[in-house]
Amino acid sequence: MKERILQSWQRDKKYTLMVGFWLATVVSAFFGSYLLPVSLPVFGTLFAFRFLLPITVVLYFVWAIPRKEKFWNGIPTIEKWCYIFAIALLIYGVLSLFWAMDFQWTFRRLFNLAYDVFFFLMVLRIYHIPEVRNLTVRVCTVMLAALLLLGLYEVFFGGVLDPVYDDYKRVYIFGGIYQFPVVFSGNTNDYASTLLFLLSIFLVWRLQPEKKWSRLAALSVALFAVFTYALVEFSGARLCMVGCLILFIGIFFYFVFGEKKKPGRILVPLFIILGVLGVEFATRYHYLMPRIVAYVQALQQGESASLDIQDPEGESLGDQFFEVDESTGQLVLRAEGSAGIRARLLVHAGECFANSYGLGVGLGNTEMLAKKLEVIPDAKIWSIHCFLARLISDFGVFALIPMGAIVFLILKNLLQKGIQGIRKKNRLQMGYIALLLCILVLYPVVSTASSDAQDLLMMWLYLGVIALSMGTWQGVVNKDIV
Repeated sequence: MKERILQSWQRDKKYTLMVGFWLATVVSAFFGSYLLPVSLPVFGTLFAFRFLLPITVVLYFVWAIPRKEKFWNGIPTIEKWCYIFAIALLIYGVLSLFWAMDFQWTFRRLFNLAYDVFFFLMVLRIYHIPEVRNLTVRVCTVMLAALLLLGLYEVFFGGVLDPVYDDYKRVYIFGGIYQFPVVFSGNTNDYASTLLFLLSIFLVWRLQPEKKWSRLAALSVALFAVFTYALVEFSGARLCMVGCLILFIGIFFYFVFGEKKKPGRILVPLFIILGVLGVEFATRYHYLMPRIVAYVQALQQGESASLDIQDPEGESLGDQFFEVDESTGQLVLRAEGSAGIRARLLVHAGECFANSYGLGVGLGNTEMLAKKLEVIPDAKIWSIHCFLARLISDFGVFALIPMGAIVFLILKNLLQKGIQGIRKKNRLQMGYIALLLCILVLYPVVSTASSDAQDLLMMWLYLGVIALSMGTWQGVVNKDIV
């Protein structure tokens, strides 16, 4: 490794310096405000990522401009739409300052958004350098493994950096009660979302039909999938649990209906199923075992009995969303509980979009209106809890149109490659497309888990990788795949 770095430095110092800072930026993104935090008035907290990213952007342009790298002509159409999307967010965000309901709130939203967008743009630019792209995904893979291990440690032994849940035990594992994992994320939903975004990046990269395959690769997919499911379950992030199931459907399609000779074709799905069942049994053991014992004893005594495996603390889907208004007797959306609150805030976001005639109410104003109008009684919660809904209600068609174009181009490309795979009877290509579609569907679900995913940096890394991986994938399979 040292020799390769020295050779790269001797060959192109600007390139080596840029790559070094980029990888440091990616690593620092995982630690967030925990790495070298500095509090400043108005701006909030600056930390390592916020120092490294501007330097990386400057170094990239210092390297790219003399080389006459393509920034518009000659780049994929989907990348152009990503640029339009990013620029629209920044310009509209700046203009929003002039009609902000709370200037400081909108300014901080814009300040953070600028970092998020430039990180997203750097991901798009790095995509054009295969060596750096692969290094970036390898860093993400190592960090995924680290986050899983640290998460397991936190569940059983307490917070690594954040003690927020040290005295809040809610995770049942067999006969013990343990705590939620957060690691560097600050809360459980952000932690679980980060795991799923990273696992998606890993799968898109590791399961490419163009890559050589081995039993070790199959084992890595199975282990990452099961441990991610376990940590998401331990985090209590229900929407991320749905995201896990969507992702597993894609993995099953890839292996079960993919290449017949692929190592792990049956074992990987089987391992995941057994792992999921094991995790479910471990987390339900505290109420299942007494019922199972009572059921067996009743049978031994010749008594009639039934085995109820439902969670005694669980609510029906309808009860999670609705309640009866005591004054009117009508069924209304709940003002307490995650599902009802999220539904109320989503309705509010839709009204903001409609009332602005699709032009958006301005960056940060959807939340300020929710607070002012007390969408949730007493304005206890006013974060929209759905990034896409807040983005559309804040920015209107200026975000919706480029987002729609990006999704259209991705689906168009995958449809073309799907037709190609069917005509050529290429099972591996068809399985990979099914996986990509599930990874795409996963996004609106997982991005909604957080109260606001805007500053979830791994989401922006995921978006950049997914947009160009899916939008420009050629669907070529090497003949030397094992």
